[in-house]
Amino acid sequence: MHKQINILRGERGRAKLGDMSKTTWYGQIDSGLITVGVPVGLRSVGWPEHELDAILAARLAGWPDEHIRTLVKALMDARRVGAAALTVYMQAADATPN
Repeated sequence: MHKQINILRGERGRAKLGDMSKTTWYGQIDSGLITVGVPVGLRSVGWPEHELDAILAARLAGWPDEHIRTLVKALMDARRVGAAALTVYMQAADATPN
């Protein structure tokens, strides 16, 4: 069973968290309040919608910035864990005789 991951780019991603300007958006990324974008092309990035949903839910719950930063770090760590699991899966698939 596969989980669908929606990627939001540009205005759609910013709209998810309140239609902030590009300057504010990237300032919040630099401040650790929004996850770093995922490359989706040679010169474009997007954000997993479930990550933006989690940040929005924390904001709605009134979490302070220090807790949002902890959430963002956890979301970024989860990406790495997922990538590591995928690597193990791919190595196992490569080792399977045809």
